[in-house]
Amino acid sequence: MGFVIRLLVVAGLAIDGYVHLHLAKDFHYNNNGLVTGEQLFWLEAAAAALAALLVLLRPGRGSYFVAFLVAAAGVAAVLFYRYVDPGPILGVIPGMYEPIWSTEKVVSLAGEAVAAVAALVGSLVAVPDRVLEPAGRQAD
Repeated sequence: MGFVIRLLVVAGLAIDGYVHLHLAKDFHYNNNGLVTGEQLFWLEAAAAALAALLVLLRPGRGSYFVAFLVAAAGVAAVLFYRYVDPGPILGVIPGMYEPIWSTEKVVSLAGEAVAAVAALVGSLVAVPDRVLEPAGRQAD
C-alpha cells in the first residue's frame, strides 16, 4: 500500500507541476503585484517538483506532510480564484481571478486533489521520520 500512496502523491504533484510550468507564460500579464502571475506559476511548479522528489527519495511523515501542504495549497488556490475576485492581495500577489473551468485547470485540480488526499493518508500511515542521534549514541 505504501508504494501506491507514494506513486499517487508523486504522479499528482508531477501533473500539478507540469500544468503550472506549461501555463506560466500565459499569466505574464497578471503583473499588478510584487510578483507576477507567471512567477507564481513557476513557484507552484517548483514547489510541486521539490515535494514530489522529497516523497520519491525520502518517504516519511515529514515528506508526506510537505507534499500535502503543497498540493492542498494548490487546490485552495484554484478553487479560491475560480469563485472569488479579491484583486491584488496586499500588493504582493496579483489578481488571479479566472471564473472559467479550462481543461488545464481541471487536470491540475485533479492532480493536486489526488496528491493531497494520498499525501494526507501517507502522513498518517508512514513510518515516523528518523531522528538523527549524535555520534556514539544509539536510538532506543
